[in-house]
Amino acid sequence: MKRLVLSIIIMSSVLFAGNGSPLKISVKKEYSNSWGVYYYAAYITSLMDGLIVKSAKINRGHCRISLTTSGGRVIRLPKTIDYGNKIAFMIPLNCDILSVETSTNQGDWSVEY
Repeated sequence: MKRLVLSIIIMSSVLFAGNGSPLKISVKKEYSNSWGVYYYAAYITSLMDGLIVKSAKINRGHCRISLTTSGGRVIRLPKTIDYGNKIAFMIPLNCDILSVETSTNQGDWSVEY
């Protein structure tokens, strides 16, 4: 069952949007040419201008994350992003992603798998 859930996460981007949500959360498996390893990437994409991402947690903070930009630069939270822009979180493959939570200036949002 665990493998099935993980496969669903990898094969299709899991999205959280709608119901007035100011953001979209997606997770997918990616490869780093720089490090030569696979990892999970969780993306928070803004659906409005001026979204401030204050914090993010994977599995209630039990998974180590690394904040990066699409160019590989490390970023610090809080971070303001405008419509269509995103923040990426790098997550080791040994973390079975069960939830992604974020706190923003528009409230707290989460996705459970």
